[in-house]
Amino acid sequence: MSPKAATKEATPAPASPRDHDEDRDHKHKHNHNKNHDENLDQHNVGDNNNDNNPILYNLAVAPSLSLDSSSKPTSDVEEGQEEKEERLSPNTVKAVLNNLEREAENRVKDGFNRWNFTFGVANTHFVVYMWAVYPEHFWIIYIIEGAFFLSFRFYKLWNKRPLNQALHYLDFCWVTSIACYIFLSIVLFVGGPGNELFSPTFRRQFLELTFGVACGPLLGTLLVTPLSLVFHSNETMASVFLHFFPAMQLYILRWNSSVMREVWPVFWYENFDFLNFWPREGLPGSVLGNSLIYYFCWAVPYMIFQLVIGLDLPRTHRKMKTKEGIPKQPFYDTVYHFNMREGQCVWMGEVLWKRPKEESLRMVETNEFELRDFFAYMTLHFISVVASVVLLAWFCSLSKYSHAAWIYAIFGLVILRGANRYVYYSTQMYTSIVRRQFVSLLGHGAIGSGNDLDVNHIEGDWTYSRLNR
Repeated sequence: MSPKAATKEATPAPASPRDHDEDRDHKHKHNHNKNHDENLDQHNVGDNNNDNNPILYNLAVAPSLSLDSSSKPTSDVEEGQEEKEERLSPNTVKAVLNNLEREAENRVKDGFNRWNFTFGVANTHFVVYMWAVYPEHFWIIYIIEGAFFLSFRFYKLWNKRPLNQALHYLDFCWVTSIACYIFLSIVLFVGGPGNELFSPTFRRQFLELTFGVACGPLLGTLLVTPLSLVFHSNETMASVFLHFFPAMQLYILRWNSSVMREVWPVFWYENFDFLNFWPREGLPGSVLGNSLIYYFCWAVPYMIFQLVIGLDLPRTHRKMKTKEGIPKQPFYDTVYHFNMREGQCVWMGEVLWKRPKEESLRMVETNEFELRDFFAYMTLHFISVVASVVLLAWFCSLSKYSHAAWIYAIFGLVILRGANRYVYYSTQMYTSIVRRQFVSLLGHGAIGSGNDLDVNHIEGDWTYSRLNR
């Protein structure tokens, strides 16, 4: 055999393109699995606290799963060119984790802790138990907790920033809550037969008024707003109970007053069957009539206040100026401006005025709404109050069963909303925060190169799930 023939026989046959691909894939898979096992071992030996939070665990593992430059995966080749891959820097992942920690700290500062949650659950059970088992003593719970919740809520509103929200107490619901509290805790419980501090006529008129607004607009607010039983939030719980307490107390007065008279003989009414819902001889002397009179007694001063000064208070570019001629800074907020920012401005612009959405959003940004928006808002507010009195309060006046049915139905609704909120907290909130943070950081050019982590579909369906084990 000649040297040439020996050389030719010793030389291996050239590998096919398919053999190259299989060899490359085999090496890449081997390196990848090796790195994966090593990184998981290192993570398990280290801090295991991240197992309590799947998102933090996966994010903590993810940076260590980056591939080195010698084992970068290649995508399918289309027309002879490789697709460009997006890569995420480990510094970006670290920044997102830091933002998550700050978000958690802020929620703890806002009251998201075990003690507030325990107090919220325990107090809810206590209030419902006293109302159902010891109705004759429920008014004491109302007086004590009503005073606390009204004071606490005002304190929190006063300290709101960037706009002070203390003027929210001028809104119809808050004025009505205070009026019901004053009547049900003072007027009705002071004086007895022959020793009345308030005339029987006054008490009767006020009781019919309280029944209308407590079982109408206050309960109706819980029906149409997103208020919910979020047990850790003292602010939310205060708002819920301040809307519930009057209707619960009036249920006892209207349908179970004999029990209260036995324990507290200060009650001088034999019964409360005198309630007259529909007007007979003029508006006064009926639930509906007294409620309408009360509404206008609130609405006229409120509209004057808004037109004179209130509409200007939260504006970015205020009309009121200092002595030096400089526009004053916005400081106070009102419920009207708050509701308009929460979507009513855009809705009115689209439905009532055919106003461009961009213009409505600009108004929301600056709190500079049109005068026709305010008058439309007050008109809709009046219609909703009348509708709630006619539908809800009238239904509650029919029997104790219909009254209790409304209370239980709305109570169940706020429980359901609270459950939805906690499901969101435990399943979606941090996922949304992580996605938003990644998109924000990537949008600012926080994309690395080299030993980085592959990121696919940041804005869509993406996971960091221990390599989908």
